Amino acid sequence: MINEIADDITFNERDEFGRKVIAEKVISLLVSDAQVSPMIIDGDWGTGKTEFCKKMINLIGESNPDFGVVYIDAFRYDNNSEPLLAVLSSILKILPEAEQSSLTEKALPAIKFGIKTTLKAGVSWILKQDVTDVADDFEGDLKSAGDAAANHAVESILKDHVESQDNIELLIATLTEITNEKPMIIVIDELDRCRPDYSVSMLEYIKHIFNINSIQFVLVTNTKQLKSSVNHSYGASIDAQKYLDKFVSYSFALPQIINPQAHNKNHVSVVHMQGLLDASTVLTDSKLTEAGVFHLIETLVRVNNLSLREVETFARYLEIYQIITEGGGFSDNLIFGYKLLR
Repeated sequence: MINEIADDITFNERDEFGRKVIAEKVISLLVSDAQVSPMIIDGDWGTGKTEFCKKMINLIGESNPDFGVVYIDAFRYDNNSEPLLAVLSSILKILPEAEQSSLTEKALPAIKFGIKTTLKAGVSWILKQDVTDVADDFEGDLKSAGDAAANHAVESILKDHVESQDNIELLIATLTEITNEKPMIIVIDELDRCRPDYSVSMLEYIKHIFNINSIQFVLVTNTKQLKSSVNHSYGASIDAQKYLDKFVSYSFALPQIINPQAHNKNHVSVVHMQGLLDASTVLTDSKLTEAGVFHLIETLVRVNNLSLREVETFARYLEIYQIITEGGGFSDNLIFGYKLLR
């Protein structure tokens, strides 16, 4: 199943879509001096992005062992309101124990400040602890609170800001020192499935805290959904593409056609369907892969533009039908026309 992929899967085991050469080119960009981070590997849901990135991660380990590689399933951390925790905890896992302690010590103040500022809503929080729209109530709060309270509020905000900048700069310096010796490639998957505010926060943390030459980010996501998250967070009037352009250096989509320049070009979903039918023990005697019958299946896949995940559902339903008809649904001796109808 596409959504149940072993972490140790490699292109050597399976590369029916011919994507190893793409992974090799991506890696050559990531380890070069070109400014390609953050990079987006784009694709609709169910097009094989997760499998591709896990194979690519293992290929990096084989071809570039001097790089540390971190894989983050962002959706698993989605219930945590602090993306900084997700990234830093994942980095810690691949560091030596001595460096783990150092990074944790430097990261804690920045994390605490991030959580602190997430919970309070600026000046109004300090003045009255009960507000939903700071912009509307800001002026009224200052008038009702009096000069002393207002001065204290502003002073507190400024102090927090200076403290946060110091903490962030210390964290950045520590990360830079650690990754100068062993550069890192951080792959963030499933960002398009996260809550809109979490997705946008992750992008902003990457830009403002992890903008370090020795750390490269690869975002494996559905760009259309990511744009929707931007508009959900900042409003429909925001140009989501221009917003993403501020954060993303390079983007490409996984090709859905195999051998596009050749006469034998094919769609990845059709190839996947062929493989599923060949591998199915339930459909062994069904002859669904014979030229005439498979041509109809191929047409259905193409016309409906089925994703890899949808193809798996299609194959599963064919198996279910074969089982509940006790092997008679697509039996070997069934008249060809009836088999097509079924």
